[in-house]
Amino acid sequence: MADEVRRVLAPGGTFLTQQVGGEDAHELHHLLGGEPSCPADLMDLLVDQVGAAGLVVEESCDWSGSYRFRDVAALVAYLTLVPWDAPDDFSVEAYADRLLTLHRDTAGRDITLTMRRFWFRARG
Repeated sequence: MADEVRRVLAPGGTFLTQQVGGEDAHELHHLLGGEPSCPADLMDLLVDQVGAAGLVVEESCDWSGSYRFRDVAALVAYLTLVPWDAPDDFSVEAYADRLLTLHRDTAGRDITLTMRRFWFRARG
């Protein structure tokens, strides 16, 4: 990716990107099982790749917040809309037992997941 950005960026041009961090919704792996599909240190990895491609990172920032779901049904609705946060084999049928356990364990309490974002600006 970084080599292609360097190739198409005009000399002295600016590359600005905002990304979802590697630890976004990482609690799902504990709640539903499975392994994370993205490295936790994604910002560092991408900044290193951009630097190796010859761009100079001038500014960067990361941010953390939270997702709050009122119940398991809201979480399932979210996972159908953003399947990249769900385990690769996720379906309600396949995860019914885990979802029912989560429903019992969180009855009356929100389900909170970590939201991670980062951005950086690099110049060619």
